[in-house]
Amino acid sequence: MTRPIARWVCAAVLTNACIFGGSSTSSSPTFGFTAATCPGDVAASILGNVSCGFLDVPSRPDDASGAVDQVFVTRIQPETESTSDPVLTFGGDLGVSVDYGTFGRQATELHREVIVMDVRGTGHSHPSLLCPEIDAMPLAPAALPVDSRRTERAFVSAVSSCRDRLVAQGIDLASFDPAAMAEDAEDLRLALGIDRWSLLTMGTSSLVALELLRRYPDHVAAVILDSPQWPGVDPIAGAPASTQRAIAAMASACAEAPPCRAEDPSFSHDVRELERRLGTRPFTTVFQGDRVRLDAGWFILWLRAQLGFVRPPGTFLPGAIHAMARGDQDALRLEARRLFTRGSPVDQELCQMLLPNCWNDVVRNWGVDLTLACLERRSTSEAGRTRVPAMEEAFGGRFLDAACRAWGSGPDDEADGKTVSSDIPVLVVLGRFDPFSSVVAARHAVAGLSRVSVVISPVNGHQVTGVARTSAEQDPGACSVRLRDAWLDNPSASPDTSCLDRRTFDMSLPIDWQTPF
Repeated sequence: MTRPIARWVCAAVLTNACIFGGSSTSSSPTFGFTAATCPGDVAASILGNVSCGFLDVPSRPDDASGAVDQVFVTRIQPETESTSDPVLTFGGDLGVSVDYGTFGRQATELHREVIVMDVRGTGHSHPSLLCPEIDAMPLAPAALPVDSRRTERAFVSAVSSCRDRLVAQGIDLASFDPAAMAEDAEDLRLALGIDRWSLLTMGTSSLVALELLRRYPDHVAAVILDSPQWPGVDPIAGAPASTQRAIAAMASACAEAPPCRAEDPSFSHDVRELERRLGTRPFTTVFQGDRVRLDAGWFILWLRAQLGFVRPPGTFLPGAIHAMARGDQDALRLEARRLFTRGSPVDQELCQMLLPNCWNDVVRNWGVDLTLACLERRSTSEAGRTRVPAMEEAFGGRFLDAACRAWGSGPDDEADGKTVSSDIPVLVVLGRFDPFSSVVAARHAVAGLSRVSVVISPVNGHQVTGVARTSAEQDPGACSVRLRDAWLDNPSASPDTSCLDRRTFDMSLPIDWQTPF
């Protein structure tokens, strides 16, 4: 539902009161934008021209009674003046703290203003849906299987405690969905006096961009969806199939490259052997004084996270898999401990089911993650159709179903099969090894986009265009960034994929297959 009263105030006449949050003569509430000092993490990450502020938004999307939340906004100017439409982004995956340094670089790369919006409930926005109750869970369940009842009970208890605390503060958890976030973005456009902007997303933030494309297409110039999640797609139910496709893609790439074949002559066989062996006799070690168990289910979560993290200049994954399959104790010990580096295993478990890059030292907002995961959750039974025990343990989803009941959020049935129809130019960028963003789901989801281009990077996992390290001509990460930037300057044309062309892209050169063992 839209916000009829507040929006018409801003749209009718864009006064200083509307833009800067001052008083209004209207009896209806005005939700405006107020400048603020940039927090330390923003100022330290962006060296260029940056400004910050808060957008007042109604606490409930369909309520103009006057109750407001605050959405934090960062505006990053390029080094040179730009006459192009600005770019709106929501960071990376929703619920993950924003890497402001990345978007600072993008303003320069794109030669236009980049506006970063911390969606409601996240980052510096108020209120926050952080769940310290989940983060505080002990390490002990690492000695248990992924789907243990003990883990489920502990997790559901932490979820219930977080929910009760937030509800007691008067927070309506149902107001933190992609539709509400899209309405916030439209209010921001009006408050800033922007006629049109382009949208740039990575990961699950695509859900907000697609809502904007559905609701307000007249004000969207172009859309870039890097490793998107699609509405109506259950990320847990689809995880076994997408993970198996990513494993097959890595096996194929390794077979094509002599240096990788030297590291692991039979990647797929080694993966199956590890699933079988760890399923019957888990590897155990001690980490930070606690017993850690690497069984088949935890191995699959580790493997999925590693596949998502593949990016130039290379990956040690094939070498690590081969060493583990040979029974190398040092390799098994290192990777078992790596799985729990960040702390709570439930934190790791939920993260690696839903999100990539779980070893990054970033703040994860489990309240928002739970809301989104529960909205897209469809059926526990779908997850087990692969008949692979390791996949069933890793992605059975029983504990998430129980958590969704405790959180009080269920599936958005209206999202089933929902596709966006639009003639706005859209660029979809996928990584060849990405086990989180399904190529199969993308083929179905883009059916209603009449001007869509889909590009698959041959050397990436999840999030292709946000990880370039250099602008060197031979850097495959920089190639994807250049492709993105050039397309945004001329979205009516097909993207120039020549630098990614497999006929001229020697897989043995851009990927470093060396193992640390």
